Amino acid sequence: MNPAPSLFNFSNCSLVIDNINAAADVEYLTPQEIAELLKVSTNTVTRKFERRNGVLDLGSSESRFTRRYRVLRIPRTVFEAYVIEASVGRS
Repeated sequence: MNPAPSLFNFSNCSLVIDNINAAADVEYLTPQEIAELLKVSTNTVTRKFERRNGVLDLGSSESRFTRRYRVLRIPRTVFEAYVIEASVGRS
């Protein structure tokens, strides 16, 4: 007789825990912090980073009767890559 199948599969738990720990090591910056560093407005930072890979958009979506609320968190690595791209473009 076969044992009853388990409702939960715990074989991938260590992978999930490793991913959570790796995500906790990432340093995120706010658009306000980046705006101060680049000496631009927060709206400019939002426009430049909103579609980049790795950027977290934690805000709410826009519907028919409500405006969109944006909360961006930008990983330091994404910001550093942007700075390098911008400095190479100026040369």
